[in-house]
Amino acid sequence: MCARSVRTEGMTISPDWIPDPREVYEPEMCRLRNVYRTMAAEKDYYCDQCHCLIHDDVEYDAVAVEGAGVGGYTHPSRIHTTCRKDYINRQNERYAEQYGILLYICMKCGVYFGYTDGRGETGLSHGICGDECEKVWMAEVTQ
Repeated sequence: MCARSVRTEGMTISPDWIPDPREVYEPEMCRLRNVYRTMAAEKDYYCDQCHCLIHDDVEYDAVAVEGAGVGGYTHPSRIHTTCRKDYINRQNERYAEQYGILLYICMKCGVYFGYTDGRGETGLSHGICGDECEKVWMAEVTQ
């Protein structure tokens, strides 16, 4: 969806919806993929993560499910840009509970490593994805 524009009854879904690299996406298990874009609020909205007010003329993230149809794009989840990581983590935890799996993510940037059978446990497990995140993490730890 994010690579091309879709035309639907006089409405075009623009290609600026990009997949969030911190989300969970396993094609064998789930066909849904969240996409987001940052935009300025035209009126006041409530954040779907923290439930606080997003005031007009403030940037927020609109999150939709790719390929779910026009309704998902015209009525996306609206979250503060600072709440996006928590929102994605909350979705990942629900996804893990639904399928009874452990999800492995980078504890610094949230990039997805993979999943494994939880053997009765569900939730998130973490590590460090690479040199860049390790340097940032070590700098924070040694302060």
